[in-house]
Amino acid sequence: MSLRVEHVDFEKGKLRIIDGKSKAARRTLTMSPAVKAILAARAKGRSTGWLFEGKKVGTRLTKLNNSHDAVLKKIGAEFVLYEFRHTFATRFGEAVGNPIALAAILGHADLKTVMKYCHVRESHTAKAMEIYSGKQAEQPGKALAAGAVN
Repeated sequence: MSLRVEHVDFEKGKLRIIDGKSKAARRTLTMSPAVKAILAARAKGRSTGWLFEGKKVGTRLTKLNNSHDAVLKKIGAEFVLYEFRHTFATRFGEAVGNPIALAAILGHADLKTVMKYCHVRESHTAKAMEIYSGKQAEQPGKALAAGAVN
């Protein structure tokens, strides 16, 4: 995975990504408070300006895979780096329910690609059906069975 961050504005809580596989990958993101704190701690005392410095002074890390693999080997763990992306997309989808915003955050132009990252849990669909049923109870006569077609 390669990512080029051009600018991090901790005051405004913004992170600008200027490189990626597509035009949609180039974007400005709003950092969550947790991300802001993690990146601020990482940037503290850095003189190069890179959040992820390369092995040579003044260079940036261009791929995270090797670093990720080295850490996993050191701690004796296994997981795929992209699992974080899937977890975020699933949680964002459940909490916010805005696939267009999620596409922009993930850097995808196509909603079909975004949906590959979202893994809806049974508990979430059950809650959605509770909400639907409650709305239908408020409007008797307009209720449709799940899956019914007009």
